[in-house]
Amino acid sequence: MTTSGFQEALARLLVEPELRARWRSDPRLLSGELDLDADDRRMLSAIDPDRLDFTAGGIERARARTLKRMFPATLRVAGGPEAADRLVIGYLRSVVPLVARDEVTKWIDEGERFVGYLAELAARGEVPTAVADLAWLEWLRAELRYSPEAARGAAWVQAHHPGGTPPQAGTLLRLAPHVRVARFEADVLALAGGRPPAASGPTCLALAGRPDGAVRTFRLTVQAHDLYLACDGSRTLSGLTATAGPEAADLLAAGWVGGLLIDAAVLSR
Repeated sequence: MTTSGFQEALARLLVEPELRARWRSDPRLLSGELDLDADDRRMLSAIDPDRLDFTAGGIERARARTLKRMFPATLRVAGGPEAADRLVIGYLRSVVPLVARDEVTKWIDEGERFVGYLAELAARGEVPTAVADLAWLEWLRAELRYSPEAARGAAWVQAHHPGGTPPQAGTLLRLAPHVRVARFEADVLALAGGRPPAASGPTCLALAGRPDGAVRTFRLTVQAHDLYLACDGSRTLSGLTATAGPEAADLLAAGWVGGLLIDAAVLSR
């Protein structure tokens, strides 16, 4: 018995209404199309079509509510309620639902896949790049707001990071675990606030979660963005400043004082 074959078929039936309709009208034809063996067909035949429709509808509505809560600005910018609904339904009916260890992980992962879906549409010219960029910003904020790992990292930095003491030349620098650094082609902060884009060129941001779930947002220069991304725990302060130009020392010091950058060696103990 190819349990994976049955599970794949069931996952598709849950998200594709047209596939469910064809399965209801001619299960044998669909079983051949999905390349199911006898055991797979037997398990599918035991499923009540009406109950499957009811379950699929409930799953789709729950997923849609989550995406609309996570991406309100993105769906507003997408062009109005009808256009937003088309984007959400298009995603839900082409991407199967996830199984995760807990609800938080499931919805964070769902949001990340929606961002990837919009990025693919943008690459094909089917939605503006700004829509995909704004979705990425909203997902980063949601991930930091609800991720237990980010909350623990923020609490650790608040309790243990010596931001008032400058790092030594040999300090191995890394981004703090509650910090995300990203570069966007659109002015995502203006779009998120419902304002016309004001900035020209890329928008670089650092987002930092707090233990209480709030998320702080910092504008970065392109140089600061690239420099902070290079802080992966493998390079020292002196090594970074030697290769990144004269402003690097000040940028790294600002990141350290703000708790965006920390001592990788201390965190790993």
